[in-house]
Amino acid sequence: TTTTTTTTTTTTAAERGEEVEDEEIEEAYEDGMEDDDYGGDDGDDDDDGDDDGDDDETFEDPPPVEPGDAPPEIQLREVTFDVQFHPLEQILACCDVDGCVSLYKYSLTQNNLIYRKKIHKESCRAINFSDDGSYMYTASADMSLKAIDVHTGSISFSIPSAHDAAINAMACRATTVCTGDDDGIIKIWDTRQSNAVYTFDDLTDFVSDIVLRPDGKLITTSADGQLSVFNLKRGKLQYKVDGLDDELLSLADTGKWIAMGTQIGVLNIVEWGKWEGLARQDGNSHHNSVDCMLPFDQNRIFTGCGDGVIRLVQIKPAKVVNVVGMHEGYPIEQLSYSPDRTYIGSVGMDNQIRFWNVQSVFATREEKEEKAKEDNPIASLNFNNNNNNDDNAADDDQQELPKPKAKRMKGIQKKRADFFSDL
Repeated sequence: TTTTTTTTTTTTAAERGEEVEDEEIEEAYEDGMEDDDYGGDDGDDDDDGDDDGDDDETFEDPPPVEPGDAPPEIQLREVTFDVQFHPLEQILACCDVDGCVSLYKYSLTQNNLIYRKKIHKESCRAINFSDDGSYMYTASADMSLKAIDVHTGSISFSIPSAHDAAINAMACRATTVCTGDDDGIIKIWDTRQSNAVYTFDDLTDFVSDIVLRPDGKLITTSADGQLSVFNLKRGKLQYKVDGLDDELLSLADTGKWIAMGTQIGVLNIVEWGKWEGLARQDGNSHHNSVDCMLPFDQNRIFTGCGDGVIRLVQIKPAKVVNVVGMHEGYPIEQLSYSPDRTYIGSVGMDNQIRFWNVQSVFATREEKEEKAKEDNPIASLNFNNNNNNDDNAADDDQQELPKPKAKRMKGIQKKRADFFSDL
């Protein structure tokens, strides 16, 4: 028998033994990203989610959405840990357990391997493109950090001993590269120099995920159950939320919420800037570990899990909205958006990269209705004819029974009587 509960952890800064300035919290909250940075409004017609009562219910997966057109899957040679799309071209890169980097050209009809090159002595665990797409940054279990020219595959620069332990996570933006290793050490690099700008040793277990925000805040999760926020402009740990019971494996920043995936499949949620309001969402329980996530909008995220299922999950109120795709029971290692957000690329332990067309998820209700009419014009025509018949019938009713119709209109406007009486 499994009992699901919602637990909110509330501690003061003094109890956690850390410095938290009210001005910094207010500034961080106000500096949160705009809607456009995360895909716009949350699309939720419910309330703002202050009431957590819905979190106690465990939601079953809905039926999978109808798949749209997408490129065919890519069969890989080895276990692959990361996949990322080129920011400008129809190219994606992945890195594997052999320390190799592979570059593919993808399309709706076929995918072509551009090259596969041995870059690291040990497994390559993370890969990212530079903002302009000229370089790929790679991080490895051999403790090295490298940059690769995308078009030639040659190594542009290399830092052989970037860390003292295997590098497990990486995030890039402009000339800043952030890396986290298996000992919990985080380093901040400027690609224009070879030495680390900052080194943070505040964590006690491996760094599982990293998100670098445009406002200069670095968010990390680690296996010691700690969420950390670093201010890179000041070079210090700004906030931390710790004391969680389970390993944190993945991270998503929606602009409003920070979501943390766990080994047991539960999401931990905290609102940006309100660090003492951490909530455990049993209503968003997954059937296995939440290994990777992508933000969809301010209130929804995609999750990739150990059961091989990709879900669209709503944060407040907690529920699973859609099942987007599956890897047939194989754990999912990473999720990534294509540049235009038409596709999500996923890589799993089945040694495959799969593409999922998520335009149906992004489409508004009006767009879906319009597309339905275009796909079935006869049904649309019949619908319009029925409307016309109904309108004619309504006209006849109005001529014969004017008083009941007037009474019905009065009933509709009854709630607004006070307002219109003032006019």
